Amino acid sequence: MKRRMKAASLILAGTMIMGMMTGAFTAQAEELKDVNLFTCTFMDIPTSDAVERVTAKVNEIMNPLGVNVHLEYTNVAAYDEEVSRRLAAGETIDLMNALDWNYAGFLSNGSILPLDDYLAEYGQDILAAIGDDFRYMLDGLTFDGQLYGIPQLSAKHTYNDILINKDLADKYEMDLSAIDSYDDLEPFMLTIKENEPGVKPIIRSGITFSGTTAVCTFDENYEALGDGVGVLMDPESYQLVDFYETEGYKEFCETVHRWYEEGLVSDDISTSGDRVHNYWQTGNAFACIDHTTDYSTETAGQMLSSQYGVNTEMIRISTPVCSNLIYSSVIPYTSENPEAAMIFLNEMYKNPELVNTLYYGVEGEDWDLVDGFITGRDDSTVFMNCGTSQTMIWGNYFISTVTAGNEPDAIEKTLEYTKSGKGVRTLGFLFDTTPVSSQYAAIQNVLQQYQEGLEFGILDPEVELPNMIQALKDAGVDEFIAEKQRQLDDWVAKNRS
Repeated sequence: MKRRMKAASLILAGTMIMGMMTGAFTAQAEELKDVNLFTCTFMDIPTSDAVERVTAKVNEIMNPLGVNVHLEYTNVAAYDEEVSRRLAAGETIDLMNALDWNYAGFLSNGSILPLDDYLAEYGQDILAAIGDDFRYMLDGLTFDGQLYGIPQLSAKHTYNDILINKDLADKYEMDLSAIDSYDDLEPFMLTIKENEPGVKPIIRSGITFSGTTAVCTFDENYEALGDGVGVLMDPESYQLVDFYETEGYKEFCETVHRWYEEGLVSDDISTSGDRVHNYWQTGNAFACIDHTTDYSTETAGQMLSSQYGVNTEMIRISTPVCSNLIYSSVIPYTSENPEAAMIFLNEMYKNPELVNTLYYGVEGEDWDLVDGFITGRDDSTVFMNCGTSQTMIWGNYFISTVTAGNEPDAIEKTLEYTKSGKGVRTLGFLFDTTPVSSQYAAIQNVLQQYQEGLEFGILDPEVELPNMIQALKDAGVDEFIAEKQRQLDDWVAKNRS
């Protein structure tokens, strides 16, 4: 009888304890704050089961901090439109990406919250990671004295470079140390043309030869201010000029037109597949003008050699500069838990396990650690479709683990390279084209008509450059630049005084 009573007491006690534990778990679950993270990927969206797996791992890290994360991906091409639709409908997004080209719009229409108070209370690890070295990035996201975005930390400094087929250069005993700028290429390309009829002397990358769609072009004093129409060329002033009316642009167009006349540039280069990513690997090309964020031209050349199977040397021809932050993290006005969003964001700047999971997926399922390197599994849609983009979008890349195929200290070297750089004077200036939207559209139409032809040398600049300049005038380029100058002057007064 006593045994039965004792057993009954134990059962009752156990039931009470379980009930208390269940109540505790329920209370803990109720205390969790949901954070809806909406992000983009350059590739295909990972499968739903892969997203669930990553979400579960993320929450294994974040739940003890009181945060429950919901991950959702879309393709980068659809991101802007999807974000705008959701915010307009009042849908809850607690944390999302801002790209340089939509950041101004978010600010002007009140779509994102000021972050100073949240950062001060919940973002101490973000501030520690940014430190003095990257303070200019925070300044670049501060408007009228308030911070609206958190900069993602990774390589932000870009420079123009020339890729050279080293086997061909060695074959003709070329002294590549003589190449300091694009116009030094000409005698080497002529040698290839005269001796290698099946080889293209120069091919294109994703940009035109001038690099005006890159971030720095060939002159470190040049600041494109987003669209490349109305730019800064004088390091001593904030006076804008029409880039296409400058003597430097004219000289460049004359140079590449001479290349075209000499048969160094393919007739169909503006429309053909004469691009580095699908042509360089054939070995039938000599040179390509491109731009990169790689910390070392030597290392980048080795990686390209491995990737394409062509012995490649990279030559830097401009100073590395940071003229845009590309991606930053923002909290929309529809967020229901901005404090929790900042707690989650803060963890991305100190927790290697979290950033590795967000970038590459779950260890043992999406990737394995092999000899200290993250090595992706071939069947992982997370590793394949998110790795490259997420390392540029979220958190602190410098605390992540290096991936296979890189030098063991690649991340440390990238950090030092990034620390050694600086931002351009106008980092953070975002031109709102709304007041001159009709002129902007007309200007883009003119550039589509003339720019590639001039910058690949196909069009004669003696004839067509004046035509383009006049067409830009007719499209309202002077009014466009005047409005940009007005906004820049206002920004300088508030942020650089």
